[in-house]
Amino acid sequence: MGFPVVYRKNSSRNLTSYNYVDIADGTGIVEFYGAKKGTSTSSTYVLTTNQVYSDEVYTRGGATMNFDTNSFNSPRVIKGTAFLNAGVYMSVSGGLTSITVKIQKCSGGVYTDCSSEISARIPGGNGGHKMMLVPIPLTQTNFKIGDSIRCVVVQTVTNGDVDFGHDPMGRNGGQITSSVTDPTITSKMSVLIPFRIDL
Repeated sequence: MGFPVVYRKNSSRNLTSYNYVDIADGTGIVEFYGAKKGTSTSSTYVLTTNQVYSDEVYTRGGATMNFDTNSFNSPRVIKGTAFLNAGVYMSVSGGLTSITVKIQKCSGGVYTDCSSEISARIPGGNGGHKMMLVPIPLTQTNFKIGDSIRCVVVQTVTNGDVDFGHDPMGRNGGQITSSVTDPTITSKMSVLIPFRIDL
């Protein structure tokens, strides 16, 4: 025997789980992996939650890399501090002048900053390498359906080869290989974005 109609309620079809830290902080962290996709006519950088094989494992030399998510299919809000985690290797002393990073919102093709431009701590010396973990304080920002997130990474290179890894599968590429030690590094790049949880 079922419940009378008067007691029946429509419930949400979505099941979402959060850990204690998420609930206590009021945010849920989503990890996006940096990658490069390419066709015969063009290539672009992307942020994806899937661990795909990047079209290219790393980018060498001074470059501005715009890593974009797909357009969101639901509204959401970012708040708190994001983190960029990535491996970088330089072949000569002083070859890498700076790496900066910031988060932007794209809405209707218009980009607005969700953070200040943050300078990463760079490795020094010939063969300098490290895994960067860069904190990026965010301005609380609302996203509507169709908006997306961009992570802008700018390398300024004085001379020599500087490799920046961006392969979700962490394959060897350029000078970023499993043979590099003290410390070990990987080509896997990720951006951790905190989204507000409405409980």
